[in-house]
Amino acid sequence: GEFQPANVALQEDGELVVFDWELTGPGPGVLDLVAFITACRWERADLPVACDDLIALYRAEMAERVGVRWPDDEWAALWDHAFLWRFTQEMLDWAASTPREVFTAHASRFEEIWLVPVLATVERQLRPVLFI
Repeated sequence: GEFQPANVALQEDGELVVFDWELTGPGPGVLDLVAFITACRWERADLPVACDDLIALYRAEMAERVGVRWPDDEWAALWDHAFLWRFTQEMLDWAASTPREVFTAHASRFEEIWLVPVLATVERQLRPVLFI
């Protein structure tokens, strides 16, 4: 539920350690992937690995390790739904309760990372249902 760079450490021997497990629970891994990617983008503009590469790696590992494969259109819909869920769960409250000066300091990142993609997702996923 809170998989983000601040909760991952690389030890000297190269082993990755993930901590802060208090919000863990069963659920779709794509939610953690969305959380991780958006948290990475929120923290740094210059990621060392492209987001599309992380997504491709996740999909490849799921296919190899557990035999789960999604056609691109199904993956896109899955990603959209996970993205909307994370926005509702994580950022809607932040946007509503953050003091104006703090929000203003982060407004451009909020717009780029969350607001523009959320509006595009709503257009793709909800508009066809609402305006049949």
